[in-house]
Amino acid sequence: MIIPTVGGPDDSDDSADDEQQNPLEAHVDRREFVWEHGMVTPANRVAKNQHRGQAVIVTGARGSGKRSVARHLELSLFKSSYQTYYLGVSNLVEGLAADVGHNFWDRDEHIRRVGELCRIMTDVGLIFISSLDDMDEYDLRKLRLLSSPNRVVVVSIGETSLSPENVDVRLPSSQDPTTSVKEIREVLSRMNVLLEYYL
Repeated sequence: MIIPTVGGPDDSDDSADDEQQNPLEAHVDRREFVWEHGMVTPANRVAKNQHRGQAVIVTGARGSGKRSVARHLELSLFKSSYQTYYLGVSNLVEGLAADVGHNFWDRDEHIRRVGELCRIMTDVGLIFISSLDDMDEYDLRKLRLLSSPNRVVVVSIGETSLSPENVDVRLPSSQDPTTSVKEIREVLSRMNVLLEYYL
């Protein structure tokens, strides 16, 4: 005699799937569900700014020149009348994350806060630029999840552990910042972040 199980196999599979959602995904789902929009739409911001909101993260080893490239990128975009902002990590660590330590195990929380800032700044319509030391695949997955539904453009300078498919712009560490900025801007134009003509 076969005794049927209560709820059937499909129900048990669904509950197992629900339990498998990690806490970060659950947080992002909740955040997006309650996200309160103002009366200015993303399309309104694009029309006014002549560009889309975009997060650009420049990563590489210490001494690779990533901060210089990120700051030169901000200046170049600003001179072209784009709405842009560079956040130095030290500003984050000593400001918004002043309650977090400076140890290796605190990095996870620093990444989380940069990800949340990416979400807010791109919703505002800014081209938000920051630099992070030696991002790995775990850091990048977390950052991209927190930034969703908006995309993160990753600029890698010098040797990094990131796989090629996860890097949008790969630059040598010895390259002049002006040349690096030109290459990044070309990619942003191809991705329709920077709009030459907008009607």
